[in-house]
Amino acid sequence: KRDNGSDSGPDKVRLMTKPDDGYTWSYRSEVAHLFAKHLSVHTIPACEELCREVGKRFWAVPFVET
Repeated sequence: KRDNGSDSGPDKVRLMTKPDDGYTWSYRSEVAHLFAKHLSVHTIPACEELCREVGKRFWAVPFVET
């Protein structure tokens, strides 16, 4: 389990999550553009930005239905 309560491994990480993924993202506005498309279509610089900013400007959090 991760700090956010998720059992998902790295191969299950999605930027555009669905409720059944069990998690979603909390992020600051300056990195919102990274969550507007799927990880597989990002450029290398965008992937580097994701690696650099995880835990600083965005976090995985448990999905809570409202």
